[in-house]
Amino acid sequence: MPSLKGSEMDKSWLFALLLLLSVNDLKAESPYQSNNFLVEEITEENFYSKTQERPTLIDFYAPWCGSCIIFEPTFVKIAQEMRERVIFYKVNIDTSWNLLEQYEIVSIPTLIFFKDGREINRHEGELPENSLKAFIYSNL
Repeated sequence: MPSLKGSEMDKSWLFALLLLLSVNDLKAESPYQSNNFLVEEITEENFYSKTQERPTLIDFYAPWCGSCIIFEPTFVKIAQEMRERVIFYKVNIDTSWNLLEQYEIVSIPTLIFFKDGREINRHEGELPENSLKAFIYSNL
């Protein structure tokens, strides 16, 4: 096993640090993050008032969930396209335990469609664009 000594080790650590910082910068600039203005993250405190509005689609997710990360660009794109008809929100299950229990979320992502504050329908797992649109239209 080769060993690094002195300035070689310092250069390796510096390179690793720069690489790590550049990856974090790319992540921060992602247009699909949940803090995107079109897809507001809601909490237990404002959940009920938010779901009383127009038809609402909630994405129950976790930031560490691979399927949630893969699905997020699709969710945001459809949110942009359909924002006149449906309100889109995200709920982080790691910080909303009461909602997780109340709505019996057993897998993520889970989409729940609400009308007048009541659950109309749900889907577990990510969906391709056309299937997500069909799910939404079938619940309007």
